[in-house]
Amino acid sequence: QNEYELRIDLHIDGQDFYAYSSSFKVEDEADNYRLRLGICIGNVGKSLCFHNDLQFSTMDRDNDPWPGHCAVEYHSGWWFRQCHRVNLNGWWGKRTPAGVTWYDGGRWVFANYTEMKIRHMPQL
Repeated sequence: QNEYELRIDLHIDGQDFYAYSSSFKVEDEADNYRLRLGICIGNVGKSLCFHNDLQFSTMDRDNDPWPGHCAVEYHSGWWFRQCHRVNLNGWWGKRTPAGVTWYDGGRWVFANYTEMKIRHMPQL
């Protein structure tokens, strides 16, 4: 079994932040690209894990458990739930909930830069 880890780097209002998940997997098309995460840590809160075990939604495929259509409301594809606490596919440069947003546990922040890094974990 291939195991991967995920690190997300963000630049927000002149400061650098990161989020990390000890395991990362996206399921296949039959499961609507469901997101699987391990333990979430980092200096930007644990909001990434809010999206764990969710199917990917797009504007033409509403797979989120919310009664509305989050992908249409936020103009992006993502692993939505109520609708989100993290959305790295939002409108770039918008400082609104439709932008590239992250909830850090106490407030919404808007990223100027994001980078997702996936790394294969060696077998021990």
